[in-house]
Amino acid sequence: MTVPPPSPEAPVTDRVRTVCSYCGVGCGIVLDIAAGPDGRRTVVKASGDKEHPSNAGRLCTKGATGADLLAAPGRLTTALARPDRSEEPAP
Repeated sequence: MTVPPPSPEAPVTDRVRTVCSYCGVGCGIVLDIAAGPDGRRTVVKASGDKEHPSNAGRLCTKGATGADLLAAPGRLTTALARPDRSEEPAP
């Protein structure tokens, strides 16, 4: 699965420097953020942070596909709470 490119109406609005959480190395990642089809902020691209000392801009396969995980259609965007075990979870 790949993340669809941002539409021309929704250019990249922000870049966020963060750390990959897949393993203990903690490689630096730069996430490109744009407005998704529903208007919410969505990660459209993950790339290596060239200024990070652990990876100097290189990413493994898992880190490079992090945008796919963050923009997955079935991903929860809010926590679900269940006040009573007999009830269905609700946001």
